[in-house]
Amino acid sequence: MRVRKFAAILLVLATALSLAACSGGSSGTTATSAPPSSAPATSAPAEAIQWRLGTTCVDPKANPDWNAWGLTIQKFCDDVNEKAAGRLVITPYYNSVIGGDTELFQAMVNGELEVYYGNGFSTFDPRFAWKGFPFIWDDYEDIRKNLGNPDGELFKINSSIMAEYGVKCLGQGSGMARGLANSAHPVKVPSDMKDLIIRTYEDKVVNSFFGGVSTIAVMPPTEIYTALQTGTITATETSDTVFLMNKYYEQCKYFTLLDWQISLFNFMVNDEIYNKLPADLQEIVWNASWDAVAYENELLDDFRAKAKTAMQEQGVEVYELTEADRAEWVKYARTLDSNLSELIGKDLFDQIMAVLAD
Repeated sequence: MRVRKFAAILLVLATALSLAACSGGSSGTTATSAPPSSAPATSAPAEAIQWRLGTTCVDPKANPDWNAWGLTIQKFCDDVNEKAAGRLVITPYYNSVIGGDTELFQAMVNGELEVYYGNGFSTFDPRFAWKGFPFIWDDYEDIRKNLGNPDGELFKINSSIMAEYGVKCLGQGSGMARGLANSAHPVKVPSDMKDLIIRTYEDKVVNSFFGGVSTIAVMPPTEIYTALQTGTITATETSDTVFLMNKYYEQCKYFTLLDWQISLFNFMVNDEIYNKLPADLQEIVWNASWDAVAYENELLDDFRAKAKTAMQEQGVEVYELTEADRAEWVKYARTLDSNLSELIGKDLFDQIMAVLAD
């Protein structure tokens, strides 16, 4: 049963110390489908509506390099603020300043936070795990076709699950592929990981996947660099861009372009709060979110093209899987499907896999 607590929409935080953030920028493309509108158009209010956006991503003003998610958030907020002409103002709070992912998602569900940029995690609802299943995507075009557009079948499925919690899904990017960094030796196939201690986080999919081939150590991202430095861990799964942004290359000289999972973040808003907006402001928010993720996709395409060379310039040995290597990883990943089906429910699992098989 959904519990809702309504916080004052006009609450403004005076200061926020942002240490680091995700990515946003200039122009993009408007979504093909207009959002359903349930609010009548009205004249501009006397005072601006103030919204807060919470995220664990890094502040692009503090760290702009390789920071597609931070720049994406900034673009979304800037576009809404400009196009709403002062009637609606969205202020971003980066780097977990007002909570971690689970706390931010719960606050949005409760109506205490207007916008969340991140992901629904399986710690909140096991069904949210499906976007992180290993080796289910063919390529980024597959994601953009099925999930990263408002007409995609998987976007509709994800939106329907979120709607049960009173959450409206907005723009969905095509994300970042996650590879493997380690300080010991090259990793080509699953058996190469048996001597590694890999940092993971509280997630059943990631722990099941890496727990079957290595020793896992669950810890927050803020502890990764020091843990690598001290030898508490010898590996971490991460995207190439995050690897570069956080300078993990100072501790890890091996990186495998594993692409085992795609980190898929999107903009989400409390639907009660969204539906209270005038229709024209709803449209501005909706379109700005899709423009922002279109920009995110452009940034990440560019970053991916440059990341391998950038890592090699830092003395990192970068390994790209051969077809035979990838086949071994995929074979291993598929041994987990029965557990994944049980985790999210067989009907949902079958539905998702049928869409991806088309």
